[in-house]
Amino acid sequence: MLRLAHWLAVLPLAACVPAPALVGGDPADPRAVVPVQAHVPFLRADGRFRPVEPADWRELNDRAGRIGGGAGQMRGASDADPVPTRP
Repeated sequence: MLRLAHWLAVLPLAACVPAPALVGGDPADPRAVVPVQAHVPFLRADGRFRPVEPADWRELNDRAGRIGGGAGQMRGASDADPVPTRP
């Protein structure tokens, strides 16, 4: 109940805060000048994608299990790294 009383006391003060200034002009104006943003493709940002030779899926599945599954692959674990266990 005390928290509700705090919110009810502070809420009227929110109306006293000025609105943030618009950057780049009025959003409703179709002639407003805006900064140009270049398109950066997602896949171009990561250079780790490269062709690989096909391999036995069972071997790959066992390797993924040894390094901790998808979480191990995301942290860059190798077969030599121990799999972290939860206490």
